[in-house]
Parts: sequence; C-alpha cells; structure tokens
Amino acid sequence: MTGAGQRIGRELGRRFSADGATTYLIDLDRDLLEEAAGHTAGHPLLCDVSSTADVERVVETVVNETGRLDVVSTTRASCATEWSGSSPTTIGTPS
Repeated sequence: MTGAGQRIGRELGRRFSADGATTYLIDLDRDLLEEAAGHTAGHPLLCDVSSTADVERVVETVVNETGRLDVVSTTRASCATEWSGSSPTTIGTPS
C-alpha cells in the first residue's frame, strides 16, 4: 500500500491485514508510517514512489521476503512509472 501513512492508504493497509494478507505499508513519512504500522499487522517500508530506484528496491524486498507480489495499491498521485511511447515500462516481471 503506497501512501499508507494516512487516510485511504492507511485504511487499505489495515483492511488487507485484518483479512489475513501479508501487507507492506509504503510511505515517505517515517513518523506516519510507524504510527500506521502500529495499528496494523503491516510491514513498514520507507519509499519515495516518485523514485524508480526506491520502488524497485521495495518490490525486490517484498518478493525476497514473501516469494511473490500479488497486489499493489497506489493511493498517491505520483508513481515511479516511465512512459515509453504509448505504454508504461514494466517494473519487474510476473512469474
């Protein structure tokens, strides 16, 4: 869940965790992120979603720890997608 430090991102993280999902909470604000993690079973990860390198690091961390990445919820206005022609480039390759 990006933007997990507050509002919609925090609530989505809480809900996914409550439903039994292994949830990673992503935010740029360390204090909000730690507060949100304290209210869920989610794993906090600092990340600037406008940075492709940060997003790739987070994806790698999640896949290394869980073996897979099933759902991504982006609740921020910006994300690390680079446009090439008429379609975005892919970050990672699905199995």
